[in-house]
Amino acid sequence: MTRRQLDRFLRALSERVPFHASLILTGGVAAGILGRVRPTEDIDFEARSRDRRRQEELERQIQATARETGTAVQYSEDIDRWSSITLPDHRSTARRWKAYGRLRVDVLHPLVLAVPKLARGTEDDLRDVVACFKKQRVSWRSAACTFGLAARRSPRSTALTLYARRVEYFFDRFGSRIWGSRFRSPDAQSLFRRHARRRSRINRRA
Repeated sequence: MTRRQLDRFLRALSERVPFHASLILTGGVAAGILGRVRPTEDIDFEARSRDRRRQEELERQIQATARETGTAVQYSEDIDRWSSITLPDHRSTARRWKAYGRLRVDVLHPLVLAVPKLARGTEDDLRDVVACFKKQRVSWRSAACTFGLAARRSPRSTALTLYARRVEYFFDRFGSRIWGSRFRSPDAQSLFRRHARRRSRINRRA
């Protein structure tokens, strides 16, 4: 999925949607925008109509546009439901990217994008997070707090246990690569565990 293909899909969709709607890009296409360039075969996004009565029409037009342009898409009215690990404040912190007519397109905040990637934990996912954090200059404190907040708001499950282990592994393996030689993984892990036990909010300036 190239940037040109993404733009073609979004322009075609905007021509089919004569009402206000918003998309939030996630997955590989969001990682590409925020800092990592690697092949991705589809577009993952949240799609919502400002007028809730037009949600079904928006979804029909997404499907029609996907067929028309030959684009593979995965979408949901609420991407927070894609995983048992909660995406903290994903709408309020999403970053404005582009507008196509009445279609507003945002991209997940890099801290929020990292949560499902750590939950899945493939090597490509982890490299995406490293590249995005380096390019966006995300602080390790903001990362630890957000990862903890995601854990705090998620239901207890085996998936949550695996997520916590992957967060700690991420800090151990990649922390110094992102934040330099002064980074200490035990400090980040401790902050992560503290925020997993209490309420907090994302630092939007991270």
